[in-house]
Amino acid sequence: RSRKRSQAELLPLEASVASPEPVLAAVAAPKKLFRYDYATGFCRDRQGRRGFNPVSVDQLRLSRDGECADLRNARIIGPGTGRLKGWNLRGAEFNGSLLDSISLLDADLRGAVLRGLSRNNAQLTGRIDRYTRFPIPRFGRLICSAEKERLVCKN
Repeated sequence: RSRKRSQAELLPLEASVASPEPVLAAVAAPKKLFRYDYATGFCRDRQGRRGFNPVSVDQLRLSRDGECADLRNARIIGPGTGRLKGWNLRGAEFNGSLLDSISLLDADLRGAVLRGLSRNNAQLTGRIDRYTRFPIPRFGRLICSAEKERLVCKN
């Protein structure tokens, strides 16, 4: 004799009664091993070693914190993402990444490596420093200009 079990009965007790907030918090707050060093323009851990933090696009969307994120070959696509404002992308590595149908506005791009970044219908603005490596005219139709400590890239 078998009886059908409800979905709640099939889940472990803690999964059936737990709210999703702790899971989202864990996804949204990746552990930062590396932090941007304003004096050198590199991302370093506590021992001074250079490196990047592994961060998924989902974590980035939830937390808006991509400091020293390894976003190489990432695909950041709208409209689910749409207009994004005020992201921390200090020291992030974007080589080989794609921005598609998205506006990243007023981001902190100090020390970010934006060369090799592809885009399709994208806009990018933010604060830069002398270590930011930004897209050059070969960035397609997107025209980028750096004025003082600000980068503006528009279609």
